[in-house]
Amino acid sequence: MTNIDITNFEKNIHQTLDQAINANDIIKVSTPNGSAIILAEEDYTNLIETFYFYDIPKMKEKTNEINN
Repeated sequence: MTNIDITNFEKNIHQTLDQAINANDIIKVSTPNGSAIILAEEDYTNLIETFYFYDIPKMKEKTNEINN
């Protein structure tokens, strides 16, 4: 995970977004009001799919069986 403050993010927005997309890097942008996370759409989609599958009880059991 890369940490960047809002000022540097604003200066390097295109480069930072390319880094998230091309290197599958998670970017944490810190502001005076808190932080936000930037990640590639593909990574976001995979994360949502994982949450979805883990929400299905039998799917979670099968996944645990495979991993053990």
